[in-house]
Amino acid sequence: MAEILELLFSPLALEKIELLLDYLEAKYSRESRNQYLDKLKKKLEQVREYPESATRSSKYANL
Repeated sequence: MAEILELLFSPLALEKIELLLDYLEAKYSRESRNQYLDKLKKKLEQVREYPESATRSSKYANL
């Protein structure tokens, strides 16, 4: 079985995600916020389980 990796986020990345979620809820609805969050979680889970499916960073060699 393949190793499942841990995803790490910088404090800035987490802050930006929170700001985006707040914006979606304020501008549209809680449902829009939740739909976006569900899609984000699914995509992050995919990257965590299958890291080779994600595009490699051209800026950082280990990403």
